Amino acid sequence: MSLGKRLRTLRMRRKMRQEDIANLLEISKSAVGMYERGDREPSLETLRKLADLYGVTTDFLLGRTVHSTDVLGDSYQEANLREFLEQEELHWDHVPLTTRDVSTFRHVVEWGIQERKAVYRVSGPRKRKENNHSD
Repeated sequence: MSLGKRLRTLRMRRKMRQEDIANLLEISKSAVGMYERGDREPSLETLRKLADLYGVTTDFLLGRTVHSTDVLGDSYQEANLREFLEQEELHWDHVPLTTRDVSTFRHVVEWGIQERKAVYRVSGPRKRKENNHSD
């Protein structure tokens, strides 16, 4: 996950606007937007301020680690299965998986994702039904 995506995810989890972040860091709203889109990178000082604001490490923001506990006390771990399956030495309940095992698993997952995408395109995102009882 890119720096911009991490910044956006952390901001959205806090239900904050780009303007809120800009005001707290004393930078422009457009700068926050450019950081999140990846059009611009924050200075080292701004990166430190962002890490402090979100309660994560600069290593986490830069993608050097994939796990962090933020100021909300939530454990956040990047969950990109494709990247996870590229790791070496995977196992299932302590039984080592061969390259062929992982390749087969990846193929099955990719097939499932393609099926899911087809269903999603046909039906669109599911909306939650709300119970509106008038008594």
